[in-house]
Amino acid sequence: MATLLGLLLLLPLPAAAFEARLSTTAVPAGGVLAVSVQGAGADEASCQAPPGACPLYPAGPGRRRGLIAVPAETPPGLYAVELSRPRRLRGDERRSLPYSVLPSSFTHQDLTLSAEKAALARSAGAEAATARLEELLALESPERLYEGIFQLPVEGGRLTSQYGHPRTVNRSQPWPRHKGVDLAAREGTPVLAPNHALVALATSTPVQGGVVVLDHGQGVLSALLHLKTLDVRVGRVVQRGTRVGTVGTTGFSTGPHLHWELRVHGAAVDPLPWLTSGY
Repeated sequence: MATLLGLLLLLPLPAAAFEARLSTTAVPAGGVLAVSVQGAGADEASCQAPPGACPLYPAGPGRRRGLIAVPAETPPGLYAVELSRPRRLRGDERRSLPYSVLPSSFTHQDLTLSAEKAALARSAGAEAATARLEELLALESPERLYEGIFQLPVEGGRLTSQYGHPRTVNRSQPWPRHKGVDLAAREGTPVLAPNHALVALATSTPVQGGVVVLDHGQGVLSALLHLKTLDVRVGRVVQRGTRVGTVGTTGFSTGPHLHWELRVHGAAVDPLPWLTSGY
């Protein structure tokens, strides 16, 4: 009996079962859902969700977590997160976690701009500068810097344009869907970091004007546009509430305001839910 007990003690304990779950099964266009995996094989699990790979990052012992962005243009319907984890001798185990995207209610928006402002979109270097910015906003940094909920980058700012609107300029010129929110404030009003981050960009472009990009980590970034002044340098780590610039009307702008975009794995999502919910 003692020998048998000794042999049993030498046997490896069974690994915890592989578990996977979503934070929600219904999400609006512009929203985000989280996927978490834990247990056996979690460290080697991979994730796919429209439109592609969903990076999973460590979230504690034997646990990984990732965010799935649902951009404004996503049609309503049923989708699925596809998970896979390797198993010795038995091939990969696959899990499919369904979720639905709810119908959106985005309304068309037309901007009235001077001929000079409207011409900015066609100015030399504007397209290249925008492409470089888009590439940067898809940055994936493994360390998570942000904590808890985000704060408005402009204290007392007035919300003048919400996320997701399809838009035109001067009733005829096509313009991309609104990828963030606009907060009107007096020129020179401080612009604050919405959460802890690394400054990834501080520059000026023809369309976006003064730009600060903050890398919050693990594929989450903020872009703060149309700034009058840039008060931080690339490489600086800032805390939630740190002043990074001031409100302006530079670039493609109709008046003094801050345009705040929030990107998740490069996709623009609605930043307002992040003010009340932690992701």
